[in-house]
Amino acid sequence: MYASIFLITLMSVHRLVAVVFPKKARVLTSKKVVRRVILGMWVLVLLISIPSLVFRDVDIDKNEYNKTRLVCAPKHTLPRHVRFQYALETVSGFILPYTVIITSYVLILRRLRQTKFRRAVRSEKLILAIVVMFGLFWLPYHVINMIQVAAEWYEDGSDMKETLDYITNSSRAVTSALAFISSCANPVLYTFAGKSYIRQNGFAFMARLFEGTSMDQTVTKKSRAGGGSGFVGRELTRLLTNKGHEVTVISRQPGPGKITWGELESSGLPACEGAVNLAGENLMNPFRWWNESYKKDLFSSRIDTTKTLARAIAASSQSSSLLGPGIGSCYKPSLTAQYTEDSEWTPFDLLSKLVNEWEASALLPEDVAKTTKQVVVRPGVVLGRDGGAMKQMLLPFWLGLGGTLGSGNQPFPWIHVSDLAGIIAHALEPPADTPSTSPQVFNGVAPALNTNYEFTKELGRVMRRPTIFPVPGFVVNTLLGAERGMVLTQGQKVVPESTQESGFQYKYLDLTSALKEIVGS
Repeated sequence: MYASIFLITLMSVHRLVAVVFPKKARVLTSKKVVRRVILGMWVLVLLISIPSLVFRDVDIDKNEYNKTRLVCAPKHTLPRHVRFQYALETVSGFILPYTVIITSYVLILRRLRQTKFRRAVRSEKLILAIVVMFGLFWLPYHVINMIQVAAEWYEDGSDMKETLDYITNSSRAVTSALAFISSCANPVLYTFAGKSYIRQNGFAFMARLFEGTSMDQTVTKKSRAGGGSGFVGRELTRLLTNKGHEVTVISRQPGPGKITWGELESSGLPACEGAVNLAGENLMNPFRWWNESYKKDLFSSRIDTTKTLARAIAASSQSSSLLGPGIGSCYKPSLTAQYTEDSEWTPFDLLSKLVNEWEASALLPEDVAKTTKQVVVRPGVVLGRDGGAMKQMLLPFWLGLGGTLGSGNQPFPWIHVSDLAGIIAHALEPPADTPSTSPQVFNGVAPALNTNYEFTKELGRVMRRPTIFPVPGFVVNTLLGAERGMVLTQGQKVVPESTQESGFQYKYLDLTSALKEIVGS
């Protein structure tokens, strides 16, 4: 119990040092200091755990069938022993650590607001969730502790003591289970949240904390991103910001650094060099059943927003780059055929029809297209820790339950989220010549051609976990729906020919480097 709680407390202090005292972070978080702190923590844990060992004994218990068993149970000879043990548990295991955690995050939030960090609202929600969940899981356990302590102030046989003892005995098992479930889960979730947070915001976030400056003071270019708060949108925003662009997110909700879709329709597109639409209902949303309502949302969330953005660009006076990213499912599944950006295709199922209509909605009028660069990106399976397919894969693979999908022989066109954001940013660069009136197409996939089997085995190897639990195709189709399941159980060999010819340089050319960055090994 103490080790888990103290570890969470130390993580809070570590984050406090990294955010509020970045100049001291290198010294205070060096390996030497960390080892000493961890060693000191374990010594403290052993010391304050002594009462739990001292006030415990082995009882002989007989059940209704007269079978004997040995039970290790608390044993207190005096009332003050009960008061001492459980008061110590509550003070050292809840009140003091929780005070440190809350204080740390109050200071962190204050620092975030001083830097005018644009993701402060999302950060505050994450921080609030961690603190509240810690309290909700552990508070009942320590309330029972205090009830048990209070019972020892009353004489044996009194009504109040019997009532308090009954509450303690009937609630101890449930509250203990809640508390220890939290102890097991919190360090893992906390660590993943920390890695996710740093990866999303990168060194630009740390630089702004260090300098105490606003993002708006250093920008030189302006871009508008519809759907910029999603998985790919967050990565693109981070990349463009680091390159000196000012990014405005077009969102359903108003907020700092945002305009709403309603404002875009009524007031038009603000001055900018590029516009990107990343909006759209998640195709692999595990919480949505594959029905007509969901299919309608897939179409409307992409096509309606793209049409709105295209109209705004057509009505604006400046030249802008319109990027209409597809789903990548326009090519017919095949084990042998290779598809480049120039490959002809026709809609053959619901998703390819969606891609066709989506890309058509991004087309600009001919007179506007003469001066406005149009780009379409067709991504493969986007890999990254903070979203996409990997978000659902990591836990089962970490538990050793990973395996191939379907036969495993199907091609698996993939791309790291950083490279996809890089392709989009590269596509937003002003054209050297007069732009073509037809959209330029980029296949947003890595150059490596892999199968689902190769991906599965490599992810298992990087995570040091077995991959011996294949998921049959009919199971995937049953859970996701046949049309959606086909994206995972069938595939296409997609080659980024035009992407590479455009001069874009990939960071992650092979699965090993991409998965190591994501998993962190």
